[in-house]
Amino acid sequence: MRFSVLAFAGLACAAPSLMHRQEDYGYWNVTVTTESGRPGWQTRDVVARYHNPNIEDPFLGVCSYRFVPQGTRPPVETSTCTEGFEYSWGQPWYTLNLTQTVEIGGEQVTLYGGSLLERRCGLGSGSACRAEGRIEAGIVPLSAEESN
Repeated sequence: MRFSVLAFAGLACAAPSLMHRQEDYGYWNVTVTTESGRPGWQTRDVVARYHNPNIEDPFLGVCSYRFVPQGTRPPVETSTCTEGFEYSWGQPWYTLNLTQTVEIGGEQVTLYGGSLLERRCGLGSGSACRAEGRIEAGIVPLSAEESN
């Protein structure tokens, strides 16, 4: 019995060294800019620069959303994102959740991260707001509940 307890203790001590540490996956510096006004138009731009000590240049992820009312005609709504980059914004409060697929060491890696960002408003005409922050990246997906 003593042998199995010692073996288990040794394995438990070695396990953390076998796993990648969270900081090994890097982080994003992010900015979310929103603007809205009458009669219901709104814009949202998300810019994320992914940094990792194992890559020379940061990966850039950009998304842009536009909703422009057209009077009696249907509104024009557009949403575009850099390939391999996705986000969800505002649920709950001003939370930004990111998913991005990048190449690290010749391998495609899908990264996930999320954080509550501080939002500042009153930056221009209409209702312009900006949120900035740093989001740590990891390889464990956010739960479906967190990303909606």
